Amino acid sequence: MKYASLQYKMAMAKQFRDKAYALVSVGIVNKQAQSNIKMVNTSYLSNNKTSLRAGKVLNTYASFEENQTRADGKYLFPPENNEFLQLAVDVGTVGNNILGGIRLRLNTDYDIKGLTIDFGKSYPTEFTVTTNNVTHTYTNDAQVFTCTDNFDGTTYFDIVPIHFIDGDNKRLRMNYILMGIGLLFDNDDIVDLKFSDSVSYVSEELPSMGLTVKVIDDVHLFDVDDTSSFVNYLIDGQELDVSLGQRLADGSIEYIDMPRTYLSNWSADTRYMSFTATDRFVTLDKKYSGGNYIHTRTLYDDAIAVLTDAGLEPDEYFVDTCLQDISVTNPLPTATQAECLQLIANAGRCSLKQRKNGSIRLEGNFENIIEPTDLITYGTNEADWSNAGNVRFGSDIVYADFTRNFAPADGSMLFIPENSSEYLDDTTYVSAEIADINGDFINNPTLTMELPAAFTYHGLQILFNGRHPQSMNIKAYYEDDLLDDIDFRIRDNETYIEHSFIMFNKLVFTFTKGNPYDRILVNKITLGELTDYTLNRDDMKAEPLGSMEKKVKDVRVKVFSFNPPSEEGKEPEVVEDSVYYAHNLHSTGQTITFENQLIGTEAHAKLVAEWMANYYANVISYKVDYRGDPRIDASDIIYLESKLLHSLQVEVESHELKFDGAYSGTLNLRRATNMLVKE
Repeated sequence: MKYASLQYKMAMAKQFRDKAYALVSVGIVNKQAQSNIKMVNTSYLSNNKTSLRAGKVLNTYASFEENQTRADGKYLFPPENNEFLQLAVDVGTVGNNILGGIRLRLNTDYDIKGLTIDFGKSYPTEFTVTTNNVTHTYTNDAQVFTCTDNFDGTTYFDIVPIHFIDGDNKRLRMNYILMGIGLLFDNDDIVDLKFSDSVSYVSEELPSMGLTVKVIDDVHLFDVDDTSSFVNYLIDGQELDVSLGQRLADGSIEYIDMPRTYLSNWSADTRYMSFTATDRFVTLDKKYSGGNYIHTRTLYDDAIAVLTDAGLEPDEYFVDTCLQDISVTNPLPTATQAECLQLIANAGRCSLKQRKNGSIRLEGNFENIIEPTDLITYGTNEADWSNAGNVRFGSDIVYADFTRNFAPADGSMLFIPENSSEYLDDTTYVSAEIADINGDFINNPTLTMELPAAFTYHGLQILFNGRHPQSMNIKAYYEDDLLDDIDFRIRDNETYIEHSFIMFNKLVFTFTKGNPYDRILVNKITLGELTDYTLNRDDMKAEPLGSMEKKVKDVRVKVFSFNPPSEEGKEPEVVEDSVYYAHNLHSTGQTITFENQLIGTEAHAKLVAEWMANYYANVISYKVDYRGDPRIDASDIIYLESKLLHSLQVEVESHELKFDGAYSGTLNLRRATNMLVKE
């Protein structure tokens, strides 16, 4: 689920939504910088907004400059009244002085990769680009100029001409400028857009993603017969980034970035240009053989090796450290890099997907079947009778001690034994630290909870014994990276924290203020919901179309064995046997058999079979046409409102989102409730 503000969620929940927006860039474009450009040092002959959008400069004002007053019918006379100059909205930007520069001022500092500038037919052959950090001098031999230089921390650009192709006695003109390399289209250009996303919950197949965009080409910007056409700058694999926006109540627009896609095809006629793009996995088509031998390593090692072989940098992927917990000996097959990643994800109970900026992610995908026993909890500086590990479950066993107001004579507490060896094991967390008269601690008590993988939870509940503390701090981590650092005021012994903790695997609770002469006693911590998104009936265009698959009796996962290769240079040889681990679901139904040669032990097969069985236990699926929301990703868990059930937990198996000035979409959903129960 993509992040969005509360204001965005409120705007999308309105019965009649405000205007929707779309930005599509072909290439590498900083869209935030693009949308916050202010032009400085420009002439009254300019319309500065026009040059921020591709393909909209149709007219040019004649002026008394060299080669700018041609009698060919292609130039407009400026109106006598300068107030009417802006009426020609399809003119570009013109500098204020002969050989003078144009400044592009940004609202803050941005990191920008490259520039694309259409100078028109009177282009500079030499010019400088100066930012607050760097100056570059460029030579140029075309109307459309591109560069790939990095402009990091940039707050402004000064573009100053030195020489022009057809005489230097003139002002700088720009038909189009882009903060990056490529093209940018908006609502005025886009006829329709369709984005599709599909992910297998148990990584039985590769994820897929597709984008089609149709744009207006009323100025023949993409004429394939024109050697200066933008179409000549398009290449297979070029990035296509889509941002979909929604107008908020305050009039501002909030954009959500869709996953990056890669150009695969394009076509043009006299009126329209169409782009087709696909996911990054299509490009990971080279054979990988580096793991095709018998050796002991973790699935994490395999994933990093394959991604590195594919040429990805560490900031272009995420591999959940839960894969470090699974050791394997069997070889990876010689297969494409994408297929190897899919096998690793399946063997590691992970989802494989592509997200923002084209990053590839292997994320732990078993949050629906983890139990409290899968969590690890521990405290610092605990009382002798404390057992922090039990806060996963809670307990009725509480010892009375001689802190203030903590020995009620109601039979609810136990006396502390004289002999510490007689302490019961069923207590929960009790701090050794006792607050002073002001409720402060010398060392603040802390409690840590670790998850087996990175997950997202919306909210959590903490139950306290005795008098609850006054305040605490919660820090959320992924490994050693701090994700959240939040202070909370505690008002009740049953405290619910309304906060979304995104993709974390460790929480650290620090109790910063207690009560005078009291300890901290935590009975139970319960993680919240897996989603905060509900697809309401008001959002649907029709009733969900439900269907039921055949009931599954057993899920069988093969246990593979290999012999070393018989000859040098050969691959390891699979042992032809029929060893399977079977997880029984029902007394009748079909048998699902799955084979992944990385699985080489019965314990590993059992882990994967139980995970897959949870998926196949849920045989009910739904198809829903609804009014569209860019937040939703394939593999998300959401709630579906039906006639009978208000909050039915479902997984998003695929999502098709359309934009034609407004949103609409289709979701394919599958029940997600943990149903690992035999008949």
